[in-house]
Amino acid sequence: MGGILKNVYAIGLGLFGGKEIFSVNFRSAYLTMSLEAVEEEMGVLPEGYRTLKMALDFAEKLHVPLPPARDLWDVIHGKVEAETFVFAFVRDFVE
Repeated sequence: MGGILKNVYAIGLGLFGGKEIFSVNFRSAYLTMSLEAVEEEMGVLPEGYRTLKMALDFAEKLHVPLPPARDLWDVIHGKVEAETFVFAFVRDFVE
């Protein structure tokens, strides 16, 4: 169920792109509200959250760095601003 909802929210993000709404703050607020709605409705966060946690735990046991995943985890838990994460991701992985 969480995977299906994730896809619905991803489509919403695509619609924002089509309307040329590229504000990181707007997108972050949309995703935050979406995740809160899923958690409220289902009592848990979507499957991607658990998958991310499991991947990070497994990587830690194997001493394998996963910088983008770790940074995303920090955004989810409020340790890093979403805008900082996006700019770092673009700088490190796209350029």
